[in-house]
Amino acid sequence: MTPKQREALVTALDSGYFSVPRGATLKHVAGELDISPNALSTRLRRGHANLITNTLRHEG
Repeated sequence: MTPKQREALVTALDSGYFSVPRGATLKHVAGELDISPNALSTRLRRGHANLITNTLRHEG
């Protein structure tokens, strides 16, 4: 995982983006990171993919 992907995931988590109901919008989190919502969406998707690949696929 890249440092920018990690930063995006942690900021989204801390902002409540992953909460149910959602505590922050993609636009809000992107604003905190000073990037576009599209760039944030890409970072989150790639970060998720890296987490899944490096954790779930490496179990058992």
